[in-house]
Amino acid sequence: MRPLMIATAFFLLVAGGVDDCPEQANLPTDGLDMSKVAINPVTGQPLVFCRKQVWAGHVVQLTVTVCDPDEGDPNSPPQELRLWHIVGDLDVDMPLEGGVGTLTTSYPTPGTYYESFGVTDGVDDENSVVLGTMVVDVYRVNREPRLGCL
Repeated sequence: MRPLMIATAFFLLVAGGVDDCPEQANLPTDGLDMSKVAINPVTGQPLVFCRKQVWAGHVVQLTVTVCDPDEGDPNSPPQELRLWHIVGDLDVDMPLEGGVGTLTTSYPTPGTYYESFGVTDGVDDENSVVLGTMVVDVYRVNREPRLGCL
């Protein structure tokens, strides 16, 4: 019986029966500036996929993971994942290494910042591009506590 279980598990891994590319999570958007959040053009759903907390003035890395459930499927058309960062008019490709893209930046002042990203698999159809927004909550730099005497 044990060889059958092992063979079944191997088949599920090779055939894609185990989903190692989960659906994009969309977080609540209460209190956010919706004019700065990517919106699904078909459903109108706001697409906030991540929320980070950082300190003002510190260099931070914003890391985005990308996967495609079609990858490795012999019945899918050839695909090439491309990730880009969108801020206003800025559209900058981000290199993907092992499905991970990293943007290094800093925020000079406290507040809420919105970083939008796009990913495509290069296939020319309605399912080839996905957008999403990372919300970055920036806090003022923590000041040291003080001792005193009365």
